Amino acid sequence: MADILLADDDDLARGYLRVLLASSGHRVVEARDGVEAVARFRSGTFDLVVMDIYMPRMSGYDALLEMEPASRGVPVIALSGGGAGVDVDPLELARSAGACSTLQKPFRGEEFLGLVWLQLGRRPEGARLPSAVPIP
Repeated sequence: MADILLADDDDLARGYLRVLLASSGHRVVEARDGVEAVARFRSGTFDLVVMDIYMPRMSGYDALLEMEPASRGVPVIALSGGGAGVDVDPLELARSAGACSTLQKPFRGEEFLGLVWLQLGRRPEGARLPSAVPIP
């Protein structure tokens, strides 16, 4: 079981990811934007951060720069559904801010959990891949 910080401004996507993570035995702390993510990261100890890049008040990219999770040895999975019409790939920006893995939305639950297990270096006892439901 891991302690995971999950930051996404989309309530539906965040709720679905929380259910996926919790059903795999993880404890999940949620944040609705980069400001909340930074505050929760600073006040807790996490094994993994899952960060959406486009969020209000503070982007996931700016939050990662402020949090510096790599300096604590905390892996990051960056998510993004945006980026069309911009010059810079948001997931490439996330990698430059320390993200270990990235996923472009929409993606499937099993793809997400596979990255979670990869970053944690283990698959929880008895955990199974979910059915192929797309993440918005």
